[in-house]
Amino acid sequence: GFGGHGEQVADNFVVHGRAGADSDPLSGCGITELSWISGFRSLQTLNLSGNQISDEGLSVEKTTVKELNLSQNVITSFVLTNGWAGVENLNLSENQLTSFSVEVSEGDCALTVLNLASNKIDSFNLGAAKKTVSLNLSGNNLSGLTLSSDSLLSLSLSENPLAGLTLNLPNLASLEVSCNTTYPNGIVWNLPALKLLDMSKEFHCSSDILKNLPQLETLSVHLSGVSVESVAALNSV
Repeated sequence: GFGGHGEQVADNFVVHGRAGADSDPLSGCGITELSWISGFRSLQTLNLSGNQISDEGLSVEKTTVKELNLSQNVITSFVLTNGWAGVENLNLSENQLTSFSVEVSEGDCALTVLNLASNKIDSFNLGAAKKTVSLNLSGNNLSGLTLSSDSLLSLSLSENPLAGLTLNLPNLASLEVSCNTTYPNGIVWNLPALKLLDMSKEFHCSSDILKNLPQLETLSVHLSGVSVESVAALNSV
């Protein structure tokens, strides 16, 4: 069974749940646990958004799933263990997460896209997820973040109470830090490949962070939150 409504047939789903949900038949079906996933030998993509999955229902043996959507559930803590090591695209947005961690070796972790938006996370570390190219941490409780990665290409930190930020991301191409509620004064970053920077909607900054961005092509700035010195510094970008 599914810990909710439905039944399993070979590697396909026969689901009795919401009407009119043909494209995502397992979304919003009241599913509470995931142990049944291991019974599918060829399953690649799984959308379980809008269910009732909690921390207790996350245990799973090795799965073939590569793209997993667990958004809009009731998960408070997610640990990426060996059972989830093969997942490449993981969506945990709009849960109640206060923590996310990786407990597999670097060589075994396939994660490349991680969406943790709209949760309650106040600290974060990529750990062994060294292949991650896209990370969304917007809408959390991060007051500070230190992040170093050679693989990360896209990062969203919008809508956090950021007061400190240290980024060593030599290949990052896109950074969103808009809608932050405090005045970051401890910002240090190494972003030589950055092409898009979104500091709109109340991101308050100093001129220093606008320097040393030689590849910058697109800049969005909310002028009421940026000093005259910051704007003038664009001449040296």
